[in-house]
Amino acid sequence: MRISLASDSLDGIAPILINDADVLALSLRLTSVPPPEEILGAWFGGSVSADEADIANIAYIPEMEN
Repeated sequence: MRISLASDSLDGIAPILINDADVLALSLRLTSVPPPEEILGAWFGGSVSADEADIANIAYIPEMEN
């Protein structure tokens, strides 16, 4: 399971694009009211990147986890 901590909308989409994250955690200490809505919008609207370098990074993650 891969978890991402987000404090802005870029943090919300990047984990999906570059490491196929499973869980999103919001940093309530670092965010105000509008950013969580933006973060969740990015998270739920995102999908795994089709970029070959990102796909290679995602494929490498299980090796790093062991």
